[in-house]
Amino acid sequence: MSLNRRGVPRGGVIAPLVERVFAKLEPEPNSGCWLWLGARSPEGYGNVYVNAVRRPRRAHRVVYEIMRGSNPPGTQLDHKCRNTTCVNPGHLEIVSNRENTKRAFALRAACPSGHAYDAKNTYTDKNGHRNCRACHRLNEGIRRAVQPR
Repeated sequence: MSLNRRGVPRGGVIAPLVERVFAKLEPEPNSGCWLWLGARSPEGYGNVYVNAVRRPRRAHRVVYEIMRGSNPPGTQLDHKCRNTTCVNPGHLEIVSNRENTKRAFALRAACPSGHAYDAKNTYTDKNGHRNCRACHRLNEGIRRAVQPR
């Protein structure tokens, strides 16, 4: 029996969720990641339709719930492998939103303008945020140039 893109057989009956999900996985031998081969969001996260809901759910969350149960409210699943297409529950960790964001920003090697976050070009403000010295100098120069005398 052949399935369409959403895992629905040509006859119209939706295949069981576990079958549909695990048919779209491919283990990656070197990293241990389970790569999602189905539809993806623009950010690279796998998408899967559950039941008759019109909006897709993140594939890594669905696989985690199938294999380990749901995560507590107010928490997120963080990809320890940093691969957004990975749905391996062993590569996912339950963390707070703050911790997930903190980890993501710590991995950035450059500011939005492309200047390196290195020891010479980076400073931490009073709120603990990492800032780019080159951008700060540019912005201060612009501010002083347009400031009335």
